Amino acid sequence: MPTSNEIPYCAWVSEIILFTLHKLGGLTLLFAFRYFCFALYMLLIVFFASKRGLLRHPLTWTAALLGSAMADPSAFFIKPEIFSFVLMSTSVALWFGIKSSRNEPWRLCYFFPLIMLVWVNTHGAFIFGCIFLIVINLGEGINRVFSPRHVLTIRVHRHLLYASALACLAVFINPYGTGYIKQVL
Repeated sequence: MPTSNEIPYCAWVSEIILFTLHKLGGLTLLFAFRYFCFALYMLLIVFFASKRGLLRHPLTWTAALLGSAMADPSAFFIKPEIFSFVLMSTSVALWFGIKSSRNEPWRLCYFFPLIMLVWVNTHGAFIFGCIFLIVINLGEGINRVFSPRHVLTIRVHRHLLYASALACLAVFINPYGTGYIKQVL
């Protein structure tokens, strides 16, 4: 069959990381990395559940089980998809950190563009990160109207909007430019 590279597959960052891990420790290190990624997901759940006093609540562990069950099984394979699993978990944890902070966590918002920059060059599921940012911004807007005591301060929300815009622009920083974005969409 003839080969073609008409459809770009932009996973060069994850491929370099996986190659390096294999060179350093072979399959043992790759499998350790796989289990580290899943353990990170569980550690984030434990961290935020204990921070909110919900570590022993059955719904916490039901949500954790559902979250791992809803993950595409390939998310746990030693492939670029595992990075999407980690980056989505990190994005959600960052959002929980912003929402649960007692200070003005506006600086934390600017980790979203950095995550997106890595994600777009790691795996094509970065589009779900973009959707996540749109949804949390819409949710904050809806909260401002219907549940004002649960909203971010105006300053933090403004920075979240700026950071989300930067994150959406960061998706264009990849070897294929706009062609990659069009293909993913």
